[in-house]
Amino acid sequence: MNRRLEWIDLAKGVGIILVVIGHAGRGLESAGIAGGNDAIVVMDRLIYAFHMPLFFLLAGVTFGMRPPADLGTALTARLWPLLYTMMVWTYAFLAIRALAGDRANAGKAWDDLLVWPLPPYEHMWFLWALILNIAVFTLLRGMLAPRLGDVRFWAAALVATGAAGLVLVMPDSAAPFFAPALAYGLPFTLGALIGAAPIRSAPMPGTLALVAVLVFAAGVWAVATHGALLSPVASGSVLSLLLLPALIFLSKRLAGGPSVRCLAYLGRISLAIFVTHTIFSAATRVLLMAAGIEDVALHLILGVAAGLLGPLALYLAAARFGLLRVAALG
Repeated sequence: MNRRLEWIDLAKGVGIILVVIGHAGRGLESAGIAGGNDAIVVMDRLIYAFHMPLFFLLAGVTFGMRPPADLGTALTARLWPLLYTMMVWTYAFLAIRALAGDRANAGKAWDDLLVWPLPPYEHMWFLWALILNIAVFTLLRGMLAPRLGDVRFWAAALVATGAAGLVLVMPDSAAPFFAPALAYGLPFTLGALIGAAPIRSAPMPGTLALVAVLVFAAGVWAVATHGALLSPVASGSVLSLLLLPALIFLSKRLAGGPSVRCLAYLGRISLAIFVTHTIFSAATRVLLMAAGIEDVALHLILGVAAGLLGPLALYLAAARFGLLRVAALG
């Protein structure tokens, strides 16, 4: 694999594991199993201090590395697949909840499927926010980057999104559709700036990686225990940026090693894991509760394992039968 890309896959692998852990923990809280468990609360705060800004930052890096494209090309190559994925798994998620009935944390009836997938449902907000950012910045990049140059365009976009997040007040009726996209435009443009600049493939000294990860750890703990000095998305973007040097260093230092290969593979199939993991984690929780098992640690471990291995098995099965695109898994 191209090492310039391997650190991105490695970071996505780390990020998707954190997503699965975070949602498994919140599922236990919603089901009344965790019930104010201090460890679950601290874990939740640590993960949610940075993990979603990390995903938008990485999406931005990948976007910024690509040459500019017209909106039509972006629509067919990137936007439509994401929109299709969001629609398929929104209705699949609602159908499974209707089947589960009262056994689900938030049971649904079959007539709940008679809804539009917008505003996005549950964790599908991520896909919709990503779609909007890709669409908007594809259009703006096509108009302005030829004049400014790619790096200066993304620097200006970063400043503009930061300022927009501070001054724009969104009507309540529009917020469910557009507020996440506006907020997470900050890490997306930050990532795109990195992707467009030569720094994305620059050597990473071990000393810099060590210092950055120590500052990252201290920052995550400070945000989790005392709150963010900036907005949650802004502070999460800074923390995500501090994590990257360590991941870049490890991807090169341990290139070809089993741990890096496994994490990078999870990163490459992170979309499939993201859209399906809660189904497997929730099913595991329901089965354990039906068996009378309420040990929080066991629930968390098995829920996370199911949330990773279930989507992995589903992805491999779909790939085996050539159904990845039809099943909206990749």
